Amino acid sequence: MKIKYLILHYRWGHWEFPRGHQEAGETQQETALREINEETGLTDIRIIPGFLESHWFFYKAKGAELEKRIEKGRGTNIFKTAYLYLAETKTSEVNILATNEQIGYVWLEYDEALKKVTFKEAKNILQKAHDFLEKLS
Repeated sequence: MKIKYLILHYRWGHWEFPRGHQEAGETQQETALREINEETGLTDIRIIPGFLESHWFFYKAKGAELEKRIEKGRGTNIFKTAYLYLAETKTSEVNILATNEQIGYVWLEYDEALKKVTFKEAKNILQKAHDFLEKLS
């Protein structure tokens, strides 16, 4: 069976992997599992040991987050570090639950996923993930 990668379509137009903010008391892996569940409805998720990549970026707060930050006198440019794991599921149906963020999804084989992902850093991480999985098989 060929490996397929889950890519989410975000309402701002880009295609990216599930990810999100770490909550107090959570490990990075717990955050990954919770965010995948919250954004996709997937529950039968298993982290594949041995792969972890991180990248940092800035983004501009929008919507409710922007309003809260302005109300509190905080800056609207936000620095974020994302930690990405490889995970597997036997479920192919995804329920886009965080409708304020995602508007769609696709499962794609590597070559097509690499074309679909929007940002260079995400493409680099996808390539590393694919290389890691190829070494496992």
